[in-house]
Amino acid sequence: MRKILIFGLISFFIISCEPDSRPQQKAEKRLTVWQKFELRKDTLNVDIPVEGKLVAWHKMDLLAPIDSKVISLLVEKNESIKKGDLLLHLWPLSGYRNYTPVEIFSPMNGVIAELYVKLADTLKQGEMLLTIENRENLTMRAKLNHWQTPFVKRNANVTLTYHNMQIKGAVIDVDLKNDWVTIIVPNQQLKIKEELLVNGYIQLQNIAGDFLPAAVFEQRDSLLAELESETMLTIYRVGMAGDSLAFIAPSLPDINEIQVKKNLDINK
Repeated sequence: MRKILIFGLISFFIISCEPDSRPQQKAEKRLTVWQKFELRKDTLNVDIPVEGKLVAWHKMDLLAPIDSKVISLLVEKNESIKKGDLLLHLWPLSGYRNYTPVEIFSPMNGVIAELYVKLADTLKQGEMLLTIENRENLTMRAKLNHWQTPFVKRNANVTLTYHNMQIKGAVIDVDLKNDWVTIIVPNQQLKIKEELLVNGYIQLQNIAGDFLPAAVFEQRDSLLAELESETMLTIYRVGMAGDSLAFIAPSLPDINEIQVKKNLDINK
């Protein structure tokens, strides 16, 4: 009886000390492996995503030139004006030009976007009078990644979206140093009177280079690849060609396929 009891205790101790295999099985449900992908060498149209705020392309603040009092106000907020229109009169509070009223004219065509004064206000030199915006065109500045900017050229077409409205524009400036692009949109037909947060695509035409299936990136902008020479290289997704191909940088002219680390879900 004692031998049976001792044998049972030893068996229980051995079983208790065995490592639990359940965490290991759970960890093995997702594996990271190298997968080989063929590069597609082609010349295709590429879309680079952008987002930003559409604002008036020209904006100017007018300031009180001297200590003065508003004695006439000839415009209202949101009123359209032309260059040379008389906006208001200021009465000098010192002997400026023998107390002759100062006339303030519009320096450009536009709209009174903000009006900071009212009749009989007393102002110090340099105080804000009003803000004029020229909304004939709208502009947007968009931040890109450093691997995208070199492919963008001036006059590239842009399509932006606001709700169900498509807005056509073009790139007018590319800042290669800081990776910004400036986009202009004609506003004659849109008649947009406020700043809009929009997104869309810069449309690059006939871009020659290397393309991979977009799914390889798994929503990432970059990934680590192994080349045929067994060297490692980080490649970047520049933009999309259609719905399924990603244009990549840097160019790999002598490489036809690469290996990429992929996460596999073995439960599927």
